Amino acid sequence: LTNFIGWNGGGVPIEYWGNPITTVVEWAIGVSPHSDLEITKTANVTQVVPGDVVTYVLSYANTGLAAVENVTITDQLNLTHLTDVTYTTYPPIWATQGVTFAWTLPKLSYGQTGTITITGEALVTTTLYNEATITGTTSIGHPTPDKDQDDNSGEVGTPRYYLYLPLVLRNY
Repeated sequence: LTNFIGWNGGGVPIEYWGNPITTVVEWAIGVSPHSDLEITKTANVTQVVPGDVVTYVLSYANTGLAAVENVTITDQLNLTHLTDVTYTTYPPIWATQGVTFAWTLPKLSYGQTGTITITGEALVTTTLYNEATITGTTSIGHPTPDKDQDDNSGEVGTPRYYLYLPLVLRNY
C-alpha cells in the first residue's frame, strides 16, 4: 500500500495498520474480455394455411461489457412457404435479401438492443420452422469471445426430421 500513496495528489503514510483501510475510487474503467450477444425469435403463428399472415420478431442485444463489431444477424426463410416478405427494424439497419436475410451492424455496445420484424404470407398448409442467429467480431477482427453462446440463436416452430427405413422383403 505504501507504494501508492500520493498517486492521485494526496494521501499520507499509514502509521497504524490496526484500523480499517478505506479506499476512494475517483474513476475506473471497466474492462471485460467478454461480450454476450443474445437473440430471441417469436412468431404469431407456426401452423399456417395459404393466405395466413406470418409475423416473426427478432429481438437482439449485447448484455456483455465488451462491445462487438461487425455484428451479423441472419435468418434463412423458407420462401417456398412464404411470399411478399417484408421487414422493419429498430434501430434502422439494412438487410441483404435473398433466401437468407442478413443484417449487419458496425458495432453493438453494452446494453444496446434492437428489433427486426419480418412479415410474409403463407403459400401452403404447413408447420413453419425458422431459426435466426447472431455473430460478431472483436475490435481486432477475431470472433467475439461470447460469454454464453447458447443464446446466439433463436427458433420458432418444430424442425421436421425424416427417417427413411429400408424395405426388406423376405420369402415373398
